[in-house]
This record gives sequence, C-alpha cells and structure tokens, in this order.
Amino acid sequence: EKGSIDAVGLAPTGTKLLAMSSHVARIFDRDQWQNAATHASGIRESCTTPNRQWTATCGGDGSVYIWNLNMGEVARTIRVPSQGLSALAMSDDGELIATGYTSGSVKVWKGSPAEVIAEYNSGTRVAALAFNADTTVLAMADAKNGLMLLDPHRSTTPNILKQSRTIVPLYNRLFFLPTDGRLLALESGRGDILTLTDPLLPQIETIDSLGGNAQLVSLSSDGKRLAMADREETAVWIMDLEKKQITATLDIP
Repeated sequence: EKGSIDAVGLAPTGTKLLAMSSHVARIFDRDQWQNAATHASGIRESCTTPNRQWTATCGGDGSVYIWNLNMGEVARTIRVPSQGLSALAMSDDGELIATGYTSGSVKVWKGSPAEVIAEYNSGTRVAALAFNADTTVLAMADAKNGLMLLDPHRSTTPNILKQSRTIVPLYNRLFFLPTDGRLLALESGRGDILTLTDPLLPQIETIDSLGGNAQLVSLSSDGKRLAMADREETAVWIMDLEKKQITATLDIP
C-alpha cells in the first residue's frame, strides 16, 4: 500500500530511521525494517531533538508521542492543543516542547501534564521552531519577520535576524548544527546556514538544492547528514551536508 510520509527521525548513529505516515510507521535499521506505533488520528507535526536522541510526533487529537530513536519505540506521551498547530520543537533533554500556530502564537510547555512557561505572538503563521543545544535559545520562522530568536524560559520580545535578501524567506524547517551552533534554515528546495556570531548581521552560506521539496527533515547527531521526505512522496532521501549531495534514497514499502 502506498501513502505519503508524515514524519521522519534519524537516530544518532545515522543508521536507524523512523518513517511514519497516517496509516503506517516503520523503523528502518540499515536494510531491515519493522512496524511501529501510529497515531489513530493522523500526524499534524513532528520534530527531532538537537542531539537526535528523540523524535516527537503530534497527532490530530493533540497527543504527542516522544520516540526513543535508539530503541525505536514510544517512551512517553503528553498532550497539547492541536487546533491550528503549524510547528513543533523539543529540547535536547526532552523537558521542553514548543508549539507554533497559524495565529502566530508560540507556546513553550514543560512537565506532565504540560504547562506553558513562555509565550509570544507575532500575528503571522509560525512556520518552524528549533531549540539550540543548551536550551537557551528558541529560533522561530514566519513569513513576516523571517527568523527570530526567543527566550524559551520566559515571555520576552524576540530578536529579529537581519538578512541581505530583499524578499523575506519562508523557512519551513530549522536546526541548530551540533558542531558549531550555526542555524540551518530550510525552505522549499533550498536552504541557508547562518552563523550567529553577530545576530544583527549573520553570515549566510547557501544550499542551492535539497534534491526535492523537503517538507519533513531530520538531522543526524553529528550534523553531517539530513534525512528528508516530501509529504506527497513515498521515499526518504539522505543528503551529505558537507558535500551538499544526495547519497541515498529509501523507498517506503
């Protein structure tokens, strides 16, 4: 049976991969695969922690599965509001969950049951979120401001990252690279890597082609490989970030 890919997660070793759709979830380990748990209500959003230990998938009912990628299984489940959900992020230690909404609202959640510890609203649909490695920064992307940096522990005014491009980019996935803390920002078919030494004027390295419209993306723990999928396709492709080349394609049975 064929279907779209709704979530991907790449384990720290780079050999184990979670691939999930609304009707099937599978864990790939090199050339072998096995079935895994699914959301009965379908998947709204997904994310992987900066250290690649965990992937979170949010169902249409607001249930969030926290996946242990090394074990290939769900470790725990929490619940957040799902109406209008457009972005999801989780901290390295799994303690904080950030949710973004079409209304422009961003909420940072902690604990179980989850409680809001920080909140911000830009008034424009939130397209992507990402925590840095030590959970001191939450990056946010929207169509109005491009990229912003927020404090995930309290509600404060964000810093807007300045860019030289005349058109504000609409990034759909954000990652902080574990090796040097640079911010990887992906949009349809391309991406930018931003050095944030001076957030007012970040240095930008461009990735001209991702090999496809990468709507679903997971980054390896060493920051060298991307696992990517298009919601309309039934395959996952792997990119070597250093070479900026696609090195493998996995067809989902």
